[in-house]
Amino acid sequence: MQSNYLSNMNNARLNIADRVSYWLTPVYEKLPSAIFPQHYRHIQAYCVGTPRSGTVSITDQFKNNFRVGHEPESRFLTWKLIAYKTGKMSAAKMRRYLEHRDRRMCLELDSSYLNSEIVEFLVQLFPEAKFILTVRDCLSWAESFASFLINKPEFLHRKEHIRQHMALLFGAPPYSYSPYENILKRSGLHPVRKYLSYWTAHNQHVLDHVPPDRLLIVRTNEISDSARRLESFLAVPRGSLGSSVHSNSATTRHAIMNQIESKYLLQCTRECCGDLMARLFPGVIEEYELVYV
Repeated sequence: MQSNYLSNMNNARLNIADRVSYWLTPVYEKLPSAIFPQHYRHIQAYCVGTPRSGTVSITDQFKNNFRVGHEPESRFLTWKLIAYKTGKMSAAKMRRYLEHRDRRMCLELDSSYLNSEIVEFLVQLFPEAKFILTVRDCLSWAESFASFLINKPEFLHRKEHIRQHMALLFGAPPYSYSPYENILKRSGLHPVRKYLSYWTAHNQHVLDHVPPDRLLIVRTNEISDSARRLESFLAVPRGSLGSSVHSNSATTRHAIMNQIESKYLLQCTRECCGDLMARLFPGVIEEYELVYV
């Protein structure tokens, strides 16, 4: 009993320290890079999958033996992305920021959907870095993401940096819905084409900018069996990575996509994701047609 109590107290102290450090990020950003100690890195890897594609599960595989961060300094990176995408931050300034950020954190695995939006910088700045693209098929991803937004309304409506960032990714309201999308409109979600187009844009951006020899694609449903592939890809000893379970699973699933007229949903899927789905998940759209139509 006493041991558990002390362990919980130590974890609480660590959490407080992490939170204090997080909110001091703007202060750290102003300090010279040279004052931050250089740590030896066994690897430098970035997980660049979409949200709800397994980025937490990948982080969990690495956390016992490597310095990891899941969406580290996400609020501050998001503001930088907004500034860059709206022309208020130059590419040169973004490069300097990312170099400084890397020196400060010195992570061995940085796992975040935001990494996709700066992946071209990361590829150029860190030529030894490897990249892991977690990906799930577009319709199951859209379903998972829609459920996440319903379960976490504060994600869109209470956090200004996320609201502005989402407006850049999915467009700002008001939205135009088809008659088949009343469930999305009532739920305060985006039109289905917004989600499907984002899925394609995010994954295609990674594929376009990361050299094939520096990229490993891991399907979400294969993460639990991916440790050996990841170890080989990163050239780390066998057994370096732990087993993975389905981390960060949705608390409630709402089956939103099942409530959209199936022919319309499949038409949107083919138009927005058809080519990339054929490359990443050959035959899956055809399987959906057998189920939905």
